[in-house]
Amino acid sequence: MTNFIFSRRDMQKCIDRLAKVIDADQLTSIVGKLNKRGDQRLPTMWELVILDALSHVGKLRHEVPSADGSRPDFELETGIDGEPRLLIVGDITAVSDAWLDEQNPVDVLFGEVSKLARKCGLNPNKFGYHVPGERVGSYGDERMKLSIPQRGQLHFLVRSVLKPWVCGVKEAPDRPHRLDHLDGDTRFSLTYVPTQEFASGGYVSYDVALSLDRNPLFGALKSKADQLRHAPDNALRLIVACDGDCALFRGSSFYRSPGTYSAHQIVQDFLRQHSSIDAVLLVGIDEQRGAFGTTAIYKVKYDVLVPPSRAWSARSGDEALASLEKVLRAAAEHVPRPVQTACNAVMRCRERGFGHGMVGAYKMRDNSVRLSSRAIQRLLAGETTPENFNMMHGWDREKGPGNPFSRAIREGRMISATKIEPGGDHDDDWFVFTFGRPDPAISRFVVPRLGGGEG
Repeated sequence: MTNFIFSRRDMQKCIDRLAKVIDADQLTSIVGKLNKRGDQRLPTMWELVILDALSHVGKLRHEVPSADGSRPDFELETGIDGEPRLLIVGDITAVSDAWLDEQNPVDVLFGEVSKLARKCGLNPNKFGYHVPGERVGSYGDERMKLSIPQRGQLHFLVRSVLKPWVCGVKEAPDRPHRLDHLDGDTRFSLTYVPTQEFASGGYVSYDVALSLDRNPLFGALKSKADQLRHAPDNALRLIVACDGDCALFRGSSFYRSPGTYSAHQIVQDFLRQHSSIDAVLLVGIDEQRGAFGTTAIYKVKYDVLVPPSRAWSARSGDEALASLEKVLRAAAEHVPRPVQTACNAVMRCRERGFGHGMVGAYKMRDNSVRLSSRAIQRLLAGETTPENFNMMHGWDREKGPGNPFSRAIREGRMISATKIEPGGDHDDDWFVFTFGRPDPAISRFVVPRLGGGEG
């Protein structure tokens, strides 16, 4: 698995194409940010793939100075199938609500319970939690807040409340236990059920938008509106808002629970308040799974939103906005296929290395086994031991398929052929080993079976 939403191989292709379009210094800056792990990697990834996609549908320039000295991400001059030529100036932003996770660290809370359970020799899967929440803030500036302390204040709670309770569970692990904690604004419940097979938990959604203009999406759009305020008078002004791990980009753009607002509603209110912006392009990742948890399929989803006709600027109109949407739809065809969600990618962008590829995956047939090429190379390079290699493939278990290479040796069969099958956007390839018939080089001599004979 890659450490971005898109495969590293596809991203390098974007870099190679942009090298022919934008200045070397500009591209060097982008690549430098992509190579540096941290929170800037995901926004830079979106900048890369969007710029590359736009470069396919017109003449693209990157960071052209405006009259006030600001440098919007792109200036695009284009026309499609005889459409009037358009000048589009825009900025790209990745919207994140990570700060809400910091203020509502429910994953950290239960993570501490799990760690304490393991230290006490208890199974974390037998524990559960429930965390209520409430609306905080004044009318028009409300947000949902879970009834637990912020991340930096959890240490005292772990030491004074969680540890004694888990230690108490250890004294009687064969019966159920429950903790209902209430101390000022802090409220939560923990349970221990000895017959429970899987960990359980629940909490109110704290990443919903309770206000049209006090949320991560509106804030990101507003900051970009200021950047585009001094674009050329004849240029359509576009903001491309991408999912940088924000709940507003997940699920339906139209449906929200009562009292909350969708991404579409927020963008429409933003456009109503900011006549300097002609359109917003929302870009998210759609995850689809079949029955029984089958392999996920990821697709990029797009929504082009414009103000109501009564709020159109002098530079826009039916014809111009229709042409703009056509241009954006054409550009979208050149965005790579995603391989994971923004939620997963944002965590992996903070990790070292280049992602895991298909390490640990394999497929066996009667006379062959298919393995990750990266895993084989790491084994041959001495970066992983044979013991770890067996463990990552599950070949060390008593009840399991076992190591196919060991089994082939026991059967006297040697490797008769190898080949590489391209892995494409998995950022890895398949190394296929084929085993031949029993070979006397490593097996006992046998008397051949002679065929036929006269009857």
